[in-house]
Amino acid sequence: MKKILLTGILSAAALFMLQAEDFDLIRDGKAVSNIVVAKEAPAPVRFGASELSRFLRKISQGEEVKVSDREAPSLYNVFVGTKKDGKLLAASGIDGAAVRENGFAIKAGPKGLYIIGGDELGALYGCYEILKEYGGIRWILPGDDGEYFKVKKTISVPAGSTVRNPYLPLRLMDFNSCYVNRPYFLTREWQVRNFMQPTASLAPYSAFPQNTAHLNELGTQTVVTGGHVLTPLLFGGKYPKPAEVEKLFAEHPEYFPMINGKRIQLDGQKYQPCTSNPEVLDRMTKSLLAVIQAHPDARGLIVIGNNDGSGWCECPECRKIDPPEEARLGRVPTRYWTLVNTLAQRVWKVYPNARLGGWAYQNFWMPPLGIKPDKRLEVCLSFNNQCWRHAIDNPDCSVNREFNKLYRQWKELGLIMHNRDEIAADGAVGSCYLPSESVLWKNFKIYPELGLAGSRFCIIPPPPDASHYRAGGEFQERNLTWFAMWQTNYMSARFMYDISLDYDKVYEECNSLYYGKAWEGGMREYRALLTKAFLETPGCQGWGLGAPLGRCLDQAGVHAKLLELLDKAEKAAASDPDPRASIHVRRDRDIFRLTWEAARKNYLENFKELNVYRKNADIRIDGVLDEPDWKNADVLSNFKLPPWQQKTGKNNLAAVQTFVRAVYDPDFLYLAVECIEPHPEKLQFGKNVPRDDTGWPRIGDHIELFYSYPDMADRYFHLAINPGGGIISALQNSSVSRDTRFHTQAEFKTSILRDRWILEIRIPTAEIGMKCFDGGTWKLNVARARSLTDGTSELSSCSNGYFHGSSHFVNIKFTPARGKGMFGQAPDLSAWKNSTFNDTLENAKQPPARVWKEWKSPLIPKFWGTNKAVGSLKLKEGSPDDYYVELEKGILTQWYTAAPSGKLRITLSARGHGTFGVWAGIYLNPPPNARGYPQYKVDGKPLTKHQSYDIDSDQWKPFSFDCDYKVGDRVYVYLMQQKGTVSFDDVVVSPYSDK
Repeated sequence: MKKILLTGILSAAALFMLQAEDFDLIRDGKAVSNIVVAKEAPAPVRFGASELSRFLRKISQGEEVKVSDREAPSLYNVFVGTKKDGKLLAASGIDGAAVRENGFAIKAGPKGLYIIGGDELGALYGCYEILKEYGGIRWILPGDDGEYFKVKKTISVPAGSTVRNPYLPLRLMDFNSCYVNRPYFLTREWQVRNFMQPTASLAPYSAFPQNTAHLNELGTQTVVTGGHVLTPLLFGGKYPKPAEVEKLFAEHPEYFPMINGKRIQLDGQKYQPCTSNPEVLDRMTKSLLAVIQAHPDARGLIVIGNNDGSGWCECPECRKIDPPEEARLGRVPTRYWTLVNTLAQRVWKVYPNARLGGWAYQNFWMPPLGIKPDKRLEVCLSFNNQCWRHAIDNPDCSVNREFNKLYRQWKELGLIMHNRDEIAADGAVGSCYLPSESVLWKNFKIYPELGLAGSRFCIIPPPPDASHYRAGGEFQERNLTWFAMWQTNYMSARFMYDISLDYDKVYEECNSLYYGKAWEGGMREYRALLTKAFLETPGCQGWGLGAPLGRCLDQAGVHAKLLELLDKAEKAAASDPDPRASIHVRRDRDIFRLTWEAARKNYLENFKELNVYRKNADIRIDGVLDEPDWKNADVLSNFKLPPWQQKTGKNNLAAVQTFVRAVYDPDFLYLAVECIEPHPEKLQFGKNVPRDDTGWPRIGDHIELFYSYPDMADRYFHLAINPGGGIISALQNSSVSRDTRFHTQAEFKTSILRDRWILEIRIPTAEIGMKCFDGGTWKLNVARARSLTDGTSELSSCSNGYFHGSSHFVNIKFTPARGKGMFGQAPDLSAWKNSTFNDTLENAKQPPARVWKEWKSPLIPKFWGTNKAVGSLKLKEGSPDDYYVELEKGILTQWYTAAPSGKLRITLSARGHGTFGVWAGIYLNPPPNARGYPQYKVDGKPLTKHQSYDIDSDQWKPFSFDCDYKVGDRVYVYLMQQKGTVSFDDVVVSPYSDK
């Protein structure tokens, strides 16, 4: 057998002269080799030899290759060991200096095959490299489900040698939300087969001693303690029982945190002990020394982490540790690292080789200003608000841009650091089907530049290794987490060890194995579209960043196309001889249903108001939605059938959906409407349509636009436009009166594509009578009348199916820009929120200080505050989700946060019997280090205004209230009940101009 071998070389790899000769390990199913490993070799080395034997037999379906501590003269000998074995290293002729920790060298020649590890784990990796490179096996995910190979009767190794060293020294996983006392053998085997470093707490060892041997074979690093441990360290190294906490608190309250001037018991993980107390430090030191002494062979990193809460002691001695710059911002990095330094330095006096470290987390992300962490410490950067939609060096991501600065600040301290990659969406770690493998790959490429030695990313082991951790719906009960993120897990493992691998080739290989015929049959397109939808959705995606996963399906037609591709892939998988292909496609369908589709449903059901962002660049009115502002815009959809066609208990969505975007500048309102249409060739519409109401019989398939600003009360503008450019325009003066003399001067363009038709329109505010001011709130409805030549017809709208009637319309809020900063690009930064009271919260679930104590209904309106208000939220007659406030006494309040540059108008609807007041006061931001927002005066006069109104009506009546302000940062608005009972709805604060 003659072949030419092209060897890959990584890091500081050394390449030796290649020879054109192969050496058989298995020939025609017969064992022609012998694996040699010393009796005294470390457990992972001996395990590597046994794995090599086991899988050579499995792949070849042939004889067993024997493992011995002696050479077999009649067979080809395979020597497995580490470079610490000087005799073996000399016999191999390998340069030991070239093989680093976790690296390995492979050399094949007439004298045998040598697998030499830089350490015991490197030797184990080397055995798996033989199986992967020459046996063709892949371990895509843990267990038999993820093991792929083709039977290969002859397995040979070509002559030559290569050295492979890891790209990142630290390649770790955190098993989140699972039982810590389980060994997770399948998952840890998967880790070493893909060149990761398994770690484990003491629990699977101490709880089940029978686990010890195999955990040691896998090279598992034991961690004796660490994480959220300040309370355990205070109590002798274990989590205390409530009675133990109460006893210690009674004896030594000074050990516990002072909060608001009072010592309190530790509230679970919410607060930290008093870390300036010398006796607390003594107890913690004693606990650390005790657990290390009990387990002297443990090799894992002990992270001296805070309790999982941001509450720290407020006693004078603790606060004295905080530099003023940190205290002013509510940060405690100096206090935290003072504690870690103190404990670590005490431990090192007794155990100088102990691996100790801390983390950058919660309110101590940044390096401390008042102390330098000891250079011997290792640091885990736990930036759990990191964005997983953008790479860490993406300059357009305001979240990661800030974290990038923090990475570089930490790098300057010269510590060993790794990143805790807590991939998350909608508050769930690693479980939301995020196609983020390319983001991790890009991040890994710049890790060395950021000073990072590696990654510790978070996941839950898959079944059967781990069943559900806790009930929480089908996704958790079936524990689909790993399966939802398997591409990210597998590819991250590959690239952390070898960043030079070809991304596209690795991606193509693993997916084609996992999905079989379904990969070519639809899953490749499916994953590409899923990834595109995820990466191109505006906003940041991560823990607590506010960009809902449900928004990923905003792009018109994406949802339906993904389902179509899943159908196509499932049909292709049915013809695959490997039954796993069908199982995997069906599982992806389930995961998509339980994550993206569930999030989409939740997002649409909870949609209340649309943020409309200011235009940043030119928009061409050409019927092509390719400008950046359209891509950045939030999307309005969820078109429903008319109320008279809706059925109780059904979602009542239109069969064919419509997607709306809006952009503004002061002089124009821009709208883009995408009407999904499976049969554009059947569109029925007229041309040369009269612009008044006589055009309705001829207009055919069309979109209707309804829009108004608050002063218009129940009046609104009404346009109808069909795919051929036919238009009808009118000013609707009331439910029965129309002025068809109004002819809009809007510029618009339609286009018909293969699966939709598009309307793009620019409406001048000059004809509306009000500019689109920053901070303004208008009303909008978009309705659709679908009409095809085959008789198909369907009515729908984004306002729960309603066409006319401004009370049903959606609030649109003119917001200068999408929220930016470290905590997200998606927070609602609009100036005025929830004017309809339809966005609600459960009163009982609010923090104690925010509960409306005298409120009568279980729901309260989101974004509003109260001053001893007595009343309730009530549903309007015949409406399932349209609320109003009935106020009996007290005050409702909200800030208007856009700086007023002239006039504000407060409009509202009210009904009832009594007297109510509207009060507005302007407040300036306080000077640095000041607290609160003091009210200011100009020329000795307070910047406030108040108006009282009497009402005696069971019908809704409009009211307005003008404020003329020249300076200020924000306005505080009160609705005050003065006499009787009055109900309020549609309370809008908006800039206006009477010019």
